[in-house]
Amino acid sequence: MIKILRILGNVEGVSYLLLLGVAMPLKYFYDTPEAVRVTGMAHGLLFVAYCLLLALCMRKFKWSFGFGVYLFVATLIPFGTFVTDRKLKEKLAAYISRKEKKRNRDLTVICPNIIKKISEDGFSSLDDEERDFLFELCEKLATDTYSWHQNEVKALEAAFSNQAACKILEMRNSQMIRMNQAEALANLKNIKSASILTGLNSAREIGENLGD
Repeated sequence: MIKILRILGNVEGVSYLLLLGVAMPLKYFYDTPEAVRVTGMAHGLLFVAYCLLLALCMRKFKWSFGFGVYLFVATLIPFGTFVTDRKLKEKLAAYISRKEKKRNRDLTVICPNIIKKISEDGFSSLDDEERDFLFELCEKLATDTYSWHQNEVKALEAAFSNQAACKILEMRNSQMIRMNQAEALANLKNIKSASILTGLNSAREIGENLGD
């Protein structure tokens, strides 16, 4: 979403320069008002789209009000969005870095913890973070063609192999209520042992079975 905001900001900035540097001179020096009408409408639409996307980004990424005002004011100044693009680039890089760190923690810490705790003490021994992660994996299993890591598959296998945990997952994920436990485990085994392409197809088959 930040990447789209950057692109939209640059396009909006170009449209603003065209309006001021091309369309306005054509109107006042060459009596061609159509240029302002067309360029102004395009710029207006881009401006509104940028503001709406900016509001969505502020909500999703929890940006400060001051940063939002900074980006908004920049749209009112020629070349402003080109200047703020550097800040957005930094925000995007930081967001990607956080996602990669979380992904690494999920695979190296959370997944092994889930496997160990469920096998030893059951689902009730999981903390909130581990439960939420397991619920997220179930949703991916039910709906997405997801590129699975072996640790994620092992965590789900541990959960589905535990009858109590499986029941809780069924209750938590309405899309999985009709999932056959044995079939889910078989598909997970296929995902784990097959190639990436076969794994993605297996995940897709699970999602299709849930929709039947």
